[in-house]
Amino acid sequence: MTPCINYHGYNMTLSDYNNSLNSIVNFKIYLSHKYKVLISEISWPIIVKYLQSLKEKKLLYIQPVKEVTAFSGKITLLKEYGFYLMQINNSLDIPESRKRFTIVHELVHMIVQLSKKLSFDPDYKPLLHLNSLPLQTKNNYNFIENEINFAASDLFVSDNQLFVMAQKQYYFSDMVSYTFLSPSAMQTRLHNFLVYRLNASFEDAKALVNAFRYNHDLSLLELLTLQDEVSLYFNTICEWDASQSYNNFIQEFNSVFNSELNWHAKRCFYYNVLNKATNRQAV
Repeated sequence: MTPCINYHGYNMTLSDYNNSLNSIVNFKIYLSHKYKVLISEISWPIIVKYLQSLKEKKLLYIQPVKEVTAFSGKITLLKEYGFYLMQINNSLDIPESRKRFTIVHELVHMIVQLSKKLSFDPDYKPLLHLNSLPLQTKNNYNFIENEINFAASDLFVSDNQLFVMAQKQYYFSDMVSYTFLSPSAMQTRLHNFLVYRLNASFEDAKALVNAFRYNHDLSLLELLTLQDEVSLYFNTICEWDASQSYNNFIQEFNSVFNSELNWHAKRCFYYNVLNKATNRQAV
């Protein structure tokens, strides 16, 4: 099964998802060095600090506007003045969490697209040379918006942070508070993670996330915790090249993902597969 989700008429593949996240790797490395934090710890509070620094240097102006239309926000390069103007819909009926996401969304537009025309930060020097996203046109508008949303969600909460929250047994409401995302954006982030990172089907991912959000079912946390334990074992504890064993394990892991077993039975099964892959005694 090839991971794929249809957003706004576009089938967004795993390659599209990875390309989106790769487009901001340079920027995350930069923030990590600038604020002395791990890349995996970059989140909304760090982004706020960075935006404030751009405003103080008069490289970016953020203008709240009130619109009655579906307008959320936009970023404009005023090249003749040497700065960017970010306009955010500040209407009272728009939740603060939505405004936060719009700010990060427009920031990503600036990083991966408009910066080709004018550097948004003279201190920002890419450490890696990864492809940025193409400029937006009428023909690719929704596709680029999907890519920008993927990257913005990753800036709010990394894959590693999802694992940490799972280990701490965060409920859905805890995750929303911790990440500063809206409930709908948090749900989408989890769903995308299950599909693109754990190879879950669209419907299975939807069922797991809905059960977690609305019924406080912790099966999702069980799955994330197990995946983290498996990755830790193969990537940290193994003293030999276990790549083939790991690949075999993942194949069997995915083969039972959609089975009718309950999650306790699946957990036992996964550990037995891990035992077979590494010649360890079953847990």
